[in-house]
Amino acid sequence: MSDVLEQLGSLALGSRLRRVSDPLMYGTGKLYKSLSIDFEPRWFPVYTTLYRRWRETMRMETRSMEEGLKSGIQVDSTNQVPLSKPSMLQVSMSISELTEATGLTQPAVSQIMTQMLKKDWVVVHTDSNDARRRLFQLTPSARESYTMLEPVWKAVRQAANALLSELDAPLLPLLAQLEHQLEHHSFYERIQEQLEDKSNNESDNRFENTENNPANKEPQEAPMIDILEYQPSYQSYFEQFNREWLERYFVVEPYDAKVLGDPETYIIQPGGSIYFAKLNEAIVGTVALIPREDGVVELSKMGVTSDCQARGIGRTLAQYVIGKAKTEGYHTVMLDSNTKLVPAIKLYRKLGFMEIPTDPNSPYERANIRMVIPFCDESPWFGDYVSKGHQPSDRGSSQPASVL
Repeated sequence: MSDVLEQLGSLALGSRLRRVSDPLMYGTGKLYKSLSIDFEPRWFPVYTTLYRRWRETMRMETRSMEEGLKSGIQVDSTNQVPLSKPSMLQVSMSISELTEATGLTQPAVSQIMTQMLKKDWVVVHTDSNDARRRLFQLTPSARESYTMLEPVWKAVRQAANALLSELDAPLLPLLAQLEHQLEHHSFYERIQEQLEDKSNNESDNRFENTENNPANKEPQEAPMIDILEYQPSYQSYFEQFNREWLERYFVVEPYDAKVLGDPETYIIQPGGSIYFAKLNEAIVGTVALIPREDGVVELSKMGVTSDCQARGIGRTLAQYVIGKAKTEGYHTVMLDSNTKLVPAIKLYRKLGFMEIPTDPNSPYERANIRMVIPFCDESPWFGDYVSKGHQPSDRGSSQPASVL
């Protein structure tokens, strides 16, 4: 009998992945029942996250006691260190914290916590600083169950490794790549872009509908490009690609001229970085990260040569430097732009940027819009970002881009 899902190819990707995960979850659940362990497989990521939080807190408490940094702490007959009130809060986590830690959706985490509450695996209390915020922690019996669950998970790991060894290619690195791509650019957004491209494949031009305007070209699949770091011999590309779009749509302002002519002084030496896109042995695009105030870095000076626009190169460059900004410890990536660059603004929104008030002290006279992606609560815009429904992560798009 023919396999319908296999015949459907990529259209049935979700169903194929579910067809793999279902027997794995069923087999593990059946094992728990055979061992009389009242534990559901889908609880695993939440349980282990809460357990690790508790274990780390206990280690900190024990270390403090051993170093004599706390007074009046007594070790009880079970050799356990009683938790202080601050530590009790430290072992608790909210739904949003568990969502971020596990990578599960908020509804999924909420459902798991409801099930675990009913089975007395967790307890819930209200944050004393915010009555709307519910905090969860494992019950003592749930923590004690770890010693029973650990050998089971060891067997599960061994069985999974044996299964993976039977495959022709390593699966886990591919799954990690797939998860990363979906985190930065959701499947919903990807589908929406395909629908938009079908119905409006010529409506995203930057200004006028001229036949030779590269922005009128239908976006193509992003090609495989190499990202290169700055070296002095690339300075001419950095200046050329940025002058192309600046002179076409605006003017090269004095600040632009200084930065483009001497990027080592104005970008590299202050701690910034410049990257280049290489396609088929040719340098075709560039982008820079320029440190601003503490914790903020500017995504700046992005340009793609006109011959290679509408091919996803700008999006790839933007995604790369957003990821670099996050891994290098900045709490916010910022950009200044101009609303006349309609497809560029559309790209930034798809990448996850949020508009904030402009800065009158911006070095760019043409700037009439400022946008940010805050990565964590250290950013002053993080609360507003989350309240507007944004996810604190970077995303991508299929559109080319130019930024100030």
